[in-house]
Amino acid sequence: MRDTDNKIKSIKQEMNTQDKRCTSWPIFIVQVKVKECTLDGAHDDYAYYNSEGRELDKRSVCKECKDAEVGYLECGWCDCHSKIAYTHEWKWAERAGFFFTAKACKTHIKFNKHHYGRGARSYAISACYNLELQTVMEHLTGNRFI
Repeated sequence: MRDTDNKIKSIKQEMNTQDKRCTSWPIFIVQVKVKECTLDGAHDDYAYYNSEGRELDKRSVCKECKDAEVGYLECGWCDCHSKIAYTHEWKWAERAGFFFTAKACKTHIKFNKHHYGRGARSYAISACYNLELQTVMEHLTGNRFI
């Protein structure tokens, strides 16, 4: 029982002293950066691939390929065989759920890099519309407003 009491005290201390990131009722989630294909060409960021399917360094791709419309192409000037438009989006990593503290979220990311890769971060969201979670957070921190 004492170990649980000490853990709760530690969580309370961290919640009461952490950076709230300008968010009321902050809870923390893991976000991962995901590359998403946008075949409609709405974005200006492109990936170029060779015939083996490996992404090419953009500096090695000729002007004709860079100016071509989005889609598949074969070029006689460089090693480029296809061009796909993509963008990077931040997505919530559902595996982790949420954390009461940024410290716990960062620790989780550190020890679970194999699930998230290098593009993972701790991100604060608000529990301002979740009255059940607010009640638990009030009980943990001893504060009426977080």
